[in-house]
Amino acid sequence: MLGMNGEKIVNRFQFYAVFPENLEFAVKDDVTNIGSIAIIPTVGSEFGLAGRTWQVLDVDFRKKSVSVKPTEGQGSVFWRGGSGRVHTKVLQRMRRVLCEDTEYSYLQPNALKRLKQVRELVQSLGLDENYIVRLPKGKCVIFPWLGTAGFKTLERMLNTFCRESLEIKSIGGSCPYYIRVRLPSSKVENLGPEITSLCTQRIIPEHLVSEAEAPQLQKYDEYIPYPLLRKAFVYDYLDLNEVKL
Repeated sequence: MLGMNGEKIVNRFQFYAVFPENLEFAVKDDVTNIGSIAIIPTVGSEFGLAGRTWQVLDVDFRKKSVSVKPTEGQGSVFWRGGSGRVHTKVLQRMRRVLCEDTEYSYLQPNALKRLKQVRELVQSLGLDENYIVRLPKGKCVIFPWLGTAGFKTLERMLNTFCRESLEIKSIGGSCPYYIRVRLPSSKVENLGPEITSLCTQRIIPEHLVSEAEAPQLQKYDEYIPYPLLRKAFVYDYLDLNEVKL
């Protein structure tokens, strides 16, 4: 039998609806309300909103708010509706398309021309053998060729274990395609070996989620104890084995 508190929860039409309500996080710069986003960002990442680029300082899951500060550069994350999950096999096939020289008969002439240009770019950057591209002013772009779960796991590994050792200033990008990292020029050469080293260490997924986090991603998550929410997030949305492979 439901008590008084339970009645307050279920006595509304949203509780019985088949689909969950849209989950939105308010974005705030100090006390200024910037807008809202529908995807939970990670601390240290960057995104574009209201014509500016913002760096994430903190995520409050209880209040559903994101604390940010203005940063330089162009935000490359655009907030559309809910996003699906991409499997690693899709990204691996994309990489194969870019690295091989097969011409697909079903493509239009302009598409074939564009594919040739991109393949030449991939060859010139050495992306057929490497996954990190070095840019000017201490910037690097990582092309992990991982699906959504693997990409988010790698992003959290960089945030959790490499931010201090590599003196990372910001981490941005577009999931699951590339991660953009800004760090001192003297540390750029250490980025690749650091990632390789992380994959050989005895890291467990629980190390990637802080005690302050309790991601509420499903409809009834607000009623679930925080330790269980963290455990569900670790096993449903992260994949260390995918990164290590």
